[in-house]
Amino acid sequence: MGRIESKLNKLDTIEKSLENLESRVNNIDKEVQEWAKKVETNEATNQTIHEAVEAIRSEVKSMNIESAKTKEDLLDVQARGMRENLMFWGVPENPDENCTEIILNLCQNELKMERVKERVKIDRAHRSGKKMIGQRAKPRPIVAKFHSYEVKEEIRSKSSLLSKTDIGISQQFPKEIYERRKALIPIMKREREKGREVKLVRDRLFINNREYKPT
Repeated sequence: MGRIESKLNKLDTIEKSLENLESRVNNIDKEVQEWAKKVETNEATNQTIHEAVEAIRSEVKSMNIESAKTKEDLLDVQARGMRENLMFWGVPENPDENCTEIILNLCQNELKMERVKERVKIDRAHRSGKKMIGQRAKPRPIVAKFHSYEVKEEIRSKSSLLSKTDIGISQQFPKEIYERRKALIPIMKREREKGREVKLVRDRLFINNREYKPT
């Protein structure tokens, strides 16, 4: 319940931020309309127009910063909601398949986990994405939400056992975070080849315990 309440509180905060941004946008729109009328009737001097424009620019800049923070907060909520999720890539796809059974069998037969039926509880599992048709069509990944974070991490830690197969396992992330990770992976590989200690945490790359910041 604690995590659910925390997520709800976070969403409430984000909703209030969005309402505040919307109110400020409406106020700026009104100001712009008022100054447009003054310009038409020659009531505004160049100095007062300049001051008004600068004030509006400052407000827009502040809103952009707040909007970016709100977006990051939403991403954070999404990512936390995927905390117990894993994506299974390259698993052959069949019309009448049961994705939950597929993952449980993989855990038992390929990952060599013990007491799978007892320990591995899957809240839901399904294929992700639009089904492709044709010779080049690849199986869609399976997204599985596990009841236990610890079990999910155990499964992820055993993914190297699949290195000789066509199947891969990865953490699920929102699209924006996935794209950021994708851009950081070549840098991570390059730095690792140089013998440096590298670690990719969600969408943040650490090199020798210092966060990498693009220049």
